[in-house]
Amino acid sequence: MRAGSLALGYPDPGWRQHLPLLQAAAGAITGPARTHLRSFLDEIAGTAPGQLQQAYVETFDLRRRCSPYLTYYSCGDTRKRGMALLQFTAAYRAAGFELAKGAGEAGGELPDHLAVLCEFTAAARLMARTPCRGPGRRAAPAVLPRRRRGAGTARAAGPCRPS
Repeated sequence: MRAGSLALGYPDPGWRQHLPLLQAAAGAITGPARTHLRSFLDEIAGTAPGQLQQAYVETFDLRRRCSPYLTYYSCGDTRKRGMALLQFTAAYRAAGFELAKGAGEAGGELPDHLAVLCEFTAAARLMARTPCRGPGRRAAPAVLPRRRRGAGTARAAGPCRPS
């Protein structure tokens, strides 16, 4: 899940520092996920940062069917979406997971961004493996089932690639 979070993040100037983790993940997983991750890594290897940013915007910001914001599929751009974002934030906090400073502002992502949810899931799994038992074991399932519609809609849309 951590690799998914990194791969889905906006390719800002610090994004490439995470490529070794993605390469290690590609070597550790099997099946179609390995093939897709290796293909992604091969494709971005020789791509200039500006081109990566342009491709990200064309893929995720200009195509509704490829939105990485899960509440967009269930709420659209309505007031309901604000409440859904607050529910995500509350669930993260209940699990002991704080969003990075600036989340939802320039330089940060909203709590329903797929990369943030992947990061949360990775952290919740790590917390579940530690001897300390806390609310994190209940919080992840509380967020995820309600947002399956958005994830299913995104999956049904097919591959999201820039034009």
